[in-house]
Amino acid sequence: MSTLTIGYDASSTLAPRSGIGRSALQLLRAMVEADDERFQFRVLLNSLRRSPGPEHDFLKTPRVKVLRKRRPGGMLVQAWRQGKGPAVEDLLGPNIDLFHAPASYIPPARSARRVITVHDLSFIDEPPEQLEKLGGAYFRETFPKFLPQCDLIATPSAFVREQVIDRYGISADRVEVVPWGIDRELFRPASEPEVERARHAAITPPDYILAVSDHMPRKRIGLMLDVYARLRELEPGTPKLAVLGWRGRPPQELRERPELHKNVLVLRSVPDEHLAGLYSGAIATFITSGHEGFGFPVLEAQACGSPVVCGRNSALAEIGGDGVAFVEGADVDAWAEALRTLVFDQEAHDAQRAVGLQHAAEFTWAAAGRKMLDLYAR
Repeated sequence: MSTLTIGYDASSTLAPRSGIGRSALQLLRAMVEADDERFQFRVLLNSLRRSPGPEHDFLKTPRVKVLRKRRPGGMLVQAWRQGKGPAVEDLLGPNIDLFHAPASYIPPARSARRVITVHDLSFIDEPPEQLEKLGGAYFRETFPKFLPQCDLIATPSAFVREQVIDRYGISADRVEVVPWGIDRELFRPASEPEVERARHAAITPPDYILAVSDHMPRKRIGLMLDVYARLRELEPGTPKLAVLGWRGRPPQELRERPELHKNVLVLRSVPDEHLAGLYSGAIATFITSGHEGFGFPVLEAQACGSPVVCGRNSALAEIGGDGVAFVEGADVDAWAEALRTLVFDQEAHDAQRAVGLQHAAEFTWAAAGRKMLDLYAR
């Protein structure tokens, strides 16, 4: 049996990692640890300043050759944006059978087949002026030109798969769903000491509701604050709201709500080792996003034993399963009532927690790795 040589761009896995970098690292680890004799890997790690850490030690195996490059990343992907070199063979050497771009930057290739992961298409509906130059703005321009040239497109959810097929006219047999997994070492029910350490590090009170959000319009920060304010009207004893993901200054929506300032806590930076404790210590986790290609925070919260309230939209409807209290649309009263039930009804809280733990256990990186390897072979 011949061995296929797979090129894999793992540059996004160098710290600090975004959600894309985390998923690219976990998928690569699962594929390497599968020890499938059909494949060997050439892994690209390109960065001027960043180096591999202990989390990359799994690459030290005979089936993997790591190629370190120090090219300016912005210049490299801008060259790819124009459809110019360097080709994957220039970066990883000749005789590459297939190249996987898990961060969605599509390089030219001379003969290698190309696989790209499309995480979501949220940039389609977002204001152009709010898109990152090398993020949504880049993909909005390059996907129409280069996606049709790729041999296979992997998406984390059926929702994104249908979007890709409809938006870019890609043949359905070239778009495959590879559901992502949960890092079980990082996301699991935390012990009481771990919860206490996380609470101390994040400076949260003993009781709190956790919200996960960034500043993008699709996160619907205004809805989040309206729902929380409504819940406080219904239940004066409502715990404080701790928000994970707001970097820098609090968003304008919160700055314009002085009556909420003392009850909304901004968790600027939480180290990975405290995430399980933070989720586990939350009475409930509250996610108002209007569009997600997968929805890691939903599964992270479930895996840590925190009941979840989120919208029944985009990929969230399929990823959350029965382990989520779903809300339709943007009805503030409906959202507040769903959150109120999980916060103040212990029986409902415990039942949702149990279902969520069971549901999150179904998402494993090992399964994602096996499916991706089979797609490489196909």
